[in-house]
Amino acid sequence: MSTAEFTTTSTPLGPFTTVVDADGAVLAAGWTADSDELRRLVHPSLRPDALRQRNSLGEVTSAVEKYHAGEVFAIDHIPVRQISGPFLQHAWDVLRTVPAGDPITYTAFAALSGRPEAVRAASNACARNAAALFVPCHRILRTDGTLGGFRWGLEVKKWLLRHERAEAGENRADHRGTALIVDLRGRLIETLDDFWDAVKEPCGLPDWFGRNLDAWSDTIETRGISEVIDSHDVLVVHVDQRGLFDGHRQEAGILAGLFDEERNRLVVHRLA
Repeated sequence: MSTAEFTTTSTPLGPFTTVVDADGAVLAAGWTADSDELRRLVHPSLRPDALRQRNSLGEVTSAVEKYHAGEVFAIDHIPVRQISGPFLQHAWDVLRTVPAGDPITYTAFAALSGRPEAVRAASNACARNAAALFVPCHRILRTDGTLGGFRWGLEVKKWLLRHERAEAGENRADHRGTALIVDLRGRLIETLDDFWDAVKEPCGLPDWFGRNLDAWSDTIETRGISEVIDSHDVLVVHVDQRGLFDGHRQEAGILAGLFDEERNRLVVHRLA
């Protein structure tokens, strides 16, 4: 029998409950004290059989408290685990690149997700998002600028948007804006050379790129090497947890350490 942990935190909007997997990844979250309601939102392949309450979930609980207190970027680095079809999973990843204080429309969200004609599918990604706040579907508005729907109520959505607009302020430039999303899921990457091959075209790496860790660090941190990367505020690379990224390769750990989780993010997805 699988067991997940949860805790309920007091916030200005009422109780906020977070359910996490054994490794601390968020499975579901929302403004409710009903943990079983959240458990039922989790995809059947991930849904725990039972829940165990904790006083705190450590870094996750701290991020929730900091967010509601005004540190609206505190939730950005918390790992989340959701499973669905390829488009929904990709769309949820894209949602995490929409910066606090700068909401976008469903139309813009569909375009960022790579399917500008799929506005209804983009809306569905918001509706089926189980990990509210951490996957910020509240930052998506109707084309006319009105709020649209939200599982936890429009008053909550309105408060969140107002809170983020007020608190993001000058810090917004230091966090995520326009994102370059490089999705390598489904591609087996066994070596660093495979990784360089995979990112060369979508990242616009020049032919003279050094194909080593120092060159990659310069590319994503110092910048000035790739016009494609430089034209975006944030780089997000998605890979499967296998091959080079199976968790046992030293070079992969060094590579991951070059991503600062602010301007550059490496997201490793566990295979279903």
